[in-house]
Amino acid sequence: MIFKKSATWSLAVILIFSAISLSAADFASLIEDLEESSYRVNGTRFSDGFYRISSDEAEQLFTLYLKKHPLNEELRINLRYPLFSWRDNHENIQRGLYRAVVKKLKQELPADSQQLVQLAQLEPQRFRELLILTGTPAALGRYPDKCLLSDRELTSLTGEVKELFQPLLFKSCDEKENEKILRPLKAQVIMTLRSIGIVNGDRQTVIDLTRMQGEKKALFLQHDLLLVDMDKLPEENIEAIEDFMEELPDHLKYPRTVTSFNDIRQEELPDIKMRTLNCGGNWFNVFNTRVGRQGQNQFPAGESVVTNDLFMSVFIHELNHGVESVYLRHQNPVLEKLRKRLIDEAGVNPENYLRSMFEPGFFADRPQEFFASIGNMYFADTRETLELAMRLAAEGNSGPLRQFFLMAAAWRDKDELLFFKSEAEGRFNEKQIDAEFHNGLPVVIHLDGNRLQFESLWDGYF
Repeated sequence: MIFKKSATWSLAVILIFSAISLSAADFASLIEDLEESSYRVNGTRFSDGFYRISSDEAEQLFTLYLKKHPLNEELRINLRYPLFSWRDNHENIQRGLYRAVVKKLKQELPADSQQLVQLAQLEPQRFRELLILTGTPAALGRYPDKCLLSDRELTSLTGEVKELFQPLLFKSCDEKENEKILRPLKAQVIMTLRSIGIVNGDRQTVIDLTRMQGEKKALFLQHDLLLVDMDKLPEENIEAIEDFMEELPDHLKYPRTVTSFNDIRQEELPDIKMRTLNCGGNWFNVFNTRVGRQGQNQFPAGESVVTNDLFMSVFIHELNHGVESVYLRHQNPVLEKLRKRLIDEAGVNPENYLRSMFEPGFFADRPQEFFASIGNMYFADTRETLELAMRLAAEGNSGPLRQFFLMAAAWRDKDELLFFKSEAEGRFNEKQIDAEFHNGLPVVIHLDGNRLQFESLWDGYF
């Protein structure tokens, strides 16, 4: 790649993209090259210049690109849109990309509500790809540290999402074949709008659109959990979910949307890729294996065999991804700092983790799995998990014990720790354990008449 010395870096960026027809993958590769390369324009590293472009220049760059490439899920993935891996100052890049994509959406989506419904009926996969892109404000709302837009800009964008897709929500469809397509798409729309607070206050609309009743309606009204499963999730599973949601401490109660992968996709629509927009924050995906049908040992080989229900194990694992992204990252900086430190200290050696059954480097390479994975053991049998962690600490490996208390602190209920034990049919026995805390971390727990002290465990931490 050659640059003329007289070219300014901003003009060079635009010339590159206007002169070369790039695929979505090529575009993403070029972005990576810009970050890591030593290309220079007028003595300035190209990547440094790229980060300093104005939002108007970034909008022009992406508008040029989007003239030749369709908006679809592949493009979103290749651009890592909206949760960029771009480093340093990318505020103007983000703002420019937002403007360009929203402009393209307005051009591609029909303004007439009847045309919008027809698009959903005739081209459901195309419609869904567009829907995924409109979920971007929701994603950035879940990850405020990634969002550099102002509240006013974000509010404006979420309003555009609502305006674009609201007609579909209120379109009734009597024909069975069309209804099979529209209902899953409506579910996806609801997930998008609800995640950004658009329909939270209008619960009756959500109830009507999803046709929820019975236990599912109780889940929504009592626990703010919207279960979108096309009425296929076994009743026993819904009852087990409701039973578990009763145990949540107050600080972990917030709106959630849960889908069933098997059921949203629907057997009748094998060619339509119906799945959740993402997993994290306030929505996640499970599957429809019946509660009580299959169990799974959550402890490492050679340790106690503690089997719990597979469906509820997956449900709680995914829920804990949300606890990390919503509660730890944005509401409890002490625990978030501890989470990162524990991964750094444990490194790549599996023996340094409570969940030691994975290959070397598993959690170092996948830090997003660290916290949720601890929950697999913690909720199978908290007491058994503590005893294992204490034994490892007595042998000189204190990391797993600190990992145990990370989960315990996140799920504490005021001055008590919540200890769980998996029972039959996906149910849990819960006990409240008195504890004493310092800096939000347990330093003393009162268990079976014993006062167990852990102050020295945190020496040098905070």
